[in-house]
Amino acid sequence: ASTGWALATLGVKDEELFWAAARQATARIREFKPQEMANTVWAFATLGVKDEELFGAAARQATGRMCELNQQNVANTVWAFATLGVKDGELFWAAARQATERMREFNPQDVANTVWAFASRCVKDEELLRAAARQATERIREFNPQAVGNTVWALATLGVKDEVLFRAAARQATARIREFKPQELANTVWAFATLGMNDGDRLCSLFYPS
Repeated sequence: ASTGWALATLGVKDEELFWAAARQATARIREFKPQEMANTVWAFATLGVKDEELFGAAARQATGRMCELNQQNVANTVWAFATLGVKDGELFWAAARQATERMREFNPQDVANTVWAFASRCVKDEELLRAAARQATERIREFNPQAVGNTVWALATLGVKDEVLFRAAARQATARIREFKPQELANTVWAFATLGMNDGDRLCSLFYPS
């Protein structure tokens, strides 16, 4: 877990090493602590290395031990599965329950990564999304442009129109509009437009004044 995390953090992709690590991790997944398991799948996803056997074993282990995962473990795990396009229904539903119960412990990045993962795999859990929307609304000033964009994109993708959150997101985006990268802005205004909220037009006019 530590080796994979270090290489992924440095952006070093050694596929031969990762395939060997996948075999070892798959065989010994029951010995992994929640943090080690989350760090392992995060590392594979960060470097784009998809090993079906490892992720299958990790999904079963994480689902069975979900109550042991903290907020960052949950967020990193579902983010990893979504990033590599691995959809495991049981894992996501178990993660939804855990995340909903502990949402107040989630920091802005954890919130954004979690809802992005669920939207990317088209898994809609109403209770989770409502809890995430409340947490995002309360802490919107702590959200960076990427977190704002990913959060509103995820909710719009799943058809969740939380007007309180979107108004708060609009204010945050308006105040920090120059910090938004093109993709972050595109995700944000797309979300507003998809849900029929006029704030998206205002954001566009701020970023691209006529």
